[in-house]
Amino acid sequence: MLITQKPFFLQQYRSYLQNWINKIREYIFSVDYIVAVSRKGPRLLELLAYYNMLEDDLAELIRKKTVSEFAISRLEKAGCKKFLLVDDCVLYGSTFLRISDFIKLCHPHAEIIGVPFAVSLASSYEVRPHINAYGLLLRERELEHYITYLTKALQTLNKPLLVTLPIIETKLSWVDSWEQVEVYGKEFAASIGSDFFTLKSYIGTSNSDGDIDVFNSGFVPIDVNKSYAQNTGNTLSQNAISRFKF
Repeated sequence: MLITQKPFFLQQYRSYLQNWINKIREYIFSVDYIVAVSRKGPRLLELLAYYNMLEDDLAELIRKKTVSEFAISRLEKAGCKKFLLVDDCVLYGSTFLRISDFIKLCHPHAEIIGVPFAVSLASSYEVRPHINAYGLLLRERELEHYITYLTKALQTLNKPLLVTLPIIETKLSWVDSWEQVEVYGKEFAASIGSDFFTLKSYIGTSNSDGDIDVFNSGFVPIDVNKSYAQNTGNTLSQNAISRFKF
């Protein structure tokens, strides 16, 4: 397939992606399965193949060995001695840890090799022993750009939004507390069949009435809930509250 121009994400992080690809090649022959954390994990691998960044033999091996976390419990235990766990990014680590624990629950004797593409410096100390290698280390101030570029790149695959990354905008003028944001977010996520929600507002986009731009997607590295707000203090205040104009 002839690709005339790669998305900016692939250009911006080309050398880091190549390092990650090399790590995958290093491990892929010894693992039984690659568990790509949905939704962006499988899509990132697909993106690399689509834009010819994977050699043919590696792309074929990845296609044959990759499953999402939803298949873990259905795999025959006899054929599951070693897993390669990959994701597009480990932000805080809760999802990566949860899936690693689930693999152990279903396949207690299996070895798990964790190789996400990107790892945030905000990731928890609990998840770091589960990461054997990575391609890119992200500072907190770099997360928003990273996720924006990745989202736009994945959209070039023309996959259904609910399968890949729903980006849905609405207006809220009545929000005056984290509790109300939390209630709205949960209801909105449930309405599109999701069990999580993230919120973002761009500086300068609220109108004269103080309405808030809210996006439900993997677009933003801010999980808005009361405990997160309390535990992150100034970081959250600088990155989120100042943008919402409560």
